[in-house]
Amino acid sequence: MDASRAARTLEPVEERVQAALRRVPVLHCDETGVRRGGKLAWAHVASTDRLTHDAIHAQRGSEATDAIGILPDFRGVRVHDGFASYRTDTACRHARCNVPHLRELTCLEEQYQQALCYFRPASRGFLLRSWVPAR
Repeated sequence: MDASRAARTLEPVEERVQAALRRVPVLHCDETGVRRGGKLAWAHVASTDRLTHDAIHAQRGSEATDAIGILPDFRGVRVHDGFASYRTDTACRHARCNVPHLRELTCLEEQYQQALCYFRPASRGFLLRSWVPAR
């Protein structure tokens, strides 16, 4: 089966996943750069512990997320890394993902070759287990 035929076959499944993600109480979002046809593009992911939708788009920001169609209609809590385009939507609540905090603290710890007093294993575990909605 060629790729375009497979995409057409899976279209109803993708629409159901997108609709389900719009209705969840908490949605995790992220994006990362990828190469498509030798050019930079962006892989956008919206997920829960049971559902994942990913899409490749030429843009990184709200133009892409609007075209993908999940985030503009989402009304729950959006967990993300703080990228500016995520914060433009005021219809949902926002929470910062703790993974960037962990990366930054680990970098500081490694750069200065010393354990930071506030970044002990208990603190690391707390960041991995928790999130607090941003206001």
